[in-house]
Amino acid sequence: MSVRSQTFDNFKSGSQPPRAQRFAVHWKIGILYEKGGKREVFHGRTHEISASGASFLSQHNIFMEGEVTALLALPWYRDNLTEKIIEIKSRVIHTILSSEHNKFRTGLQFNNFKNDTGYLLEIALRDQPKINR
Repeated sequence: MSVRSQTFDNFKSGSQPPRAQRFAVHWKIGILYEKGGKREVFHGRTHEISASGASFLSQHNIFMEGEVTALLALPWYRDNLTEKIIEIKSRVIHTILSSEHNKFRTGLQFNNFKNDTGYLLEIALRDQPKINR
């Protein structure tokens, strides 16, 4: 069963879906924002991630309305030496200053994995440390 399908098992109409299982990984991530011909790229590292979204830490106070593109570097691919970059259309949910990390923590909601690459994220998360809350 996939990580995403586990998230919504037993979902009842009118109730909130359960939170997706989160994992404590610190993978490279880039956020691409385009508006009116202007393009901005922000870099950071994930703080927590699930099949449906992620929080990441960066030096920038990022809050963009509309869609952004997350470029997530999975730390393995076939030979365990090459990163695999997956592209995910996402929405910025929040950005806060984390005094614990002295960086900004930004929350993303994943909306669409380019070329159906969500399964690669699921595979990469299988053996990662889970967050129990």
